Amino acid sequence: MVRLVSANIEGDLHLDLVLRFFSEQQPDVICLQEVFRDDLPILTGQAFQSRFLPMCQKTNRHGELADWGLAIASRLPVHDAFSDYYYSPAAGLVAFDETSKRATVAQGIAGMTVLARDTAVTVVVTHFTWTPDGAPNDTQDVDIVALLEMMKPLAPHVLCGDFNVPRKQNGHYQTLAAHYTDHVPQAVQSSIYVPLHYARHKPGVSEKLESLMVDYIFSTPRAYRVSNVELHGGISDHYALTADVEPLIPTLNNQGK
Repeated sequence: MVRLVSANIEGDLHLDLVLRFFSEQQPDVICLQEVFRDDLPILTGQAFQSRFLPMCQKTNRHGELADWGLAIASRLPVHDAFSDYYYSPAAGLVAFDETSKRATVAQGIAGMTVLARDTAVTVVVTHFTWTPDGAPNDTQDVDIVALLEMMKPLAPHVLCGDFNVPRKQNGHYQTLAAHYTDHVPQAVQSSIYVPLHYARHKPGVSEKLESLMVDYIFSTPRAYRVSNVELHGGISDHYALTADVEPLIPTLNNQGK
């Protein structure tokens, strides 16, 4: 059994809240979105092995440009670790520009196969392409194909993260659901934690945020038992997800990147 946490932590704005949450949950594997590379030692500690994938550079709490992106970390033995991009700007890793996200933000995955007793669990994290209103657009149309192609060679896996694909507003959710089992209860209406969201006081914004279910724990069908899935507020502008993961067919076969 592997205790999994997936969280979009909003950079370094809430590190004290995130650390307290990790201390309470005691996860075996942590999947992070919107994390600074330099904060990984603080967040995971020496007991964890980690893999980081930079998506761009952003200004951190010290006023410095720093690598920002995805990370996965495990305190269980790591059989394999991998990462890759399914979209990369022509300019490579550059400073984030709010007015030109496509030209400054790469999209990718980071993953690990970890060993729990005599079984192996492959976990992958992504932070999928953003859209301004939650609806699909041309960039998501391209990137969903690239993401799914990248996942094909992998052994059965759990895929989690912030997908920017609301269940009721974006057809790419159905694309993902056709390939994966969604383990977040369908009754959950939103994974945005409104009390910590920067735009919560703008007229009409809170109501919109309360309909954005965008953070998921997916798995390859019939490969894993994913149980005790919960959403936890109060660590960032997104709810964190926790789950217990157990392979139904133990395997060490992984064709990772």
